[in-house]
Amino acid sequence: MDLITAAQTGKASHLFPSVQSSVDTNLSLLLFGKERVYKIYRRGVPFFEYLDDPDLRTAFYREDFSWNRSVSPSIYLQLCSVKKKSGQWNHCSEAEADDFYIEMQRMDETRNLTEMMLHGRITAQDLKNVAQHLLRSIKKLKQEKMASLESWVNRGWKEIMQQRLVSLKGFGESAPPSLEQKEHREVMNSFQNFFASHSYFSSIGRDALTVHMDNPSDNILLLEKGVASIDVLLPKEEWRVVEHWFNVGRLGADVSVLAGREAADLLYQEYAAGLPLPPKEILDFYAGTSAWMRAIYFSILQKPQLAARYRQFVLQGIQMDKRG
Repeated sequence: MDLITAAQTGKASHLFPSVQSSVDTNLSLLLFGKERVYKIYRRGVPFFEYLDDPDLRTAFYREDFSWNRSVSPSIYLQLCSVKKKSGQWNHCSEAEADDFYIEMQRMDETRNLTEMMLHGRITAQDLKNVAQHLLRSIKKLKQEKMASLESWVNRGWKEIMQQRLVSLKGFGESAPPSLEQKEHREVMNSFQNFFASHSYFSSIGRDALTVHMDNPSDNILLLEKGVASIDVLLPKEEWRVVEHWFNVGRLGADVSVLAGREAADLLYQEYAAGLPLPPKEILDFYAGTSAWMRAIYFSILQKPQLAARYRQFVLQGIQMDKRG
């Protein structure tokens, strides 16, 4: 019995006390207690098979906790090591561990940026605060983590972005039948054609590269004490280096879909901090590729209404490009 099964069947309640509810994501199980949240990564997830390898799984847990602890130390409390013996899971030293979980402080889920946008509770000042938080967090992570990503930095942005498109294509091919594969191929062809025809990607030097926080609106909390982020580490290393504007284009997809394009424009302007924005079609491309990833993600999670909203955003953008 693996750790997730033990948690779901109540046979690890001594590790996860007072659990009130749980949430399934594509990669993990989240257990919500009264004051704590516990995160366990799954095994056997298509497209993320490295989580089945003991050494790679251990390394990912360490890196995940390190990135998140860096930007949200009051939320990310500890990385817990566990060992299975005689059918029972118990805490142990990291060297003895068969698996891990992350213990977090439980926050007010109603302050999640996605929920606030869905219920029309987002303000212009909220979006400005989010942009400023992104800038601070990315600066900190770049100082701490960029050196470990040097092999990707050396490849340059054009090669990195090309690899992102390859990964996005593969991610969509791993999705359930609710994501129509003919349409997926057409969307990916449109993205690839734009990428191949635009000189912008070759013009980006290494000084413009930075770390990529996993910053969809689900991962941003607007708390009384300020904006906070969770789950900031991307699950694949090739996704962790981007050019400066990709980070805000990534979040701009969510804001455009859930709060409207004017709200996204406000986010972009605040993130720019007085610098000239890149060409509009570049931000639209970053938002479009990110929105398609969200459409795939919500298809996997069997959330058809949200998947449809992101799908429609992407398809409308592609039609506008064709008319242009």
